[in-house]
Amino acid sequence: MAKKNGSQKPPSGGKEIEVELGGKKVKGVVQEFEIEKEAWNVYRLQDGSLVKVRILVQDIILTKEKNLDGSPLIIVRQGAVVTYEPAGA
Repeated sequence: MAKKNGSQKPPSGGKEIEVELGGKKVKGVVQEFEIEKEAWNVYRLQDGSLVKVRILVQDIILTKEKNLDGSPLIIVRQGAVVTYEPAGA
């Protein structure tokens, strides 16, 4: 979980966990983080209405696995907030 504007330390920070990834169990460590910016993505549909989407990161897990380029494999647990504004609103 994230810290925002000096809030409490997340309870999961530094905790070792095991997650399933592509049918394989992968060990990782939940990282503590602070939210620097959470922007909205805004999409205008053909009828003129707007759909706004914001991703909310819940956990960032650093694993010992590597991507093809050698960088660490990072797992992000997230949710989304979606709003809808009809055309002309």
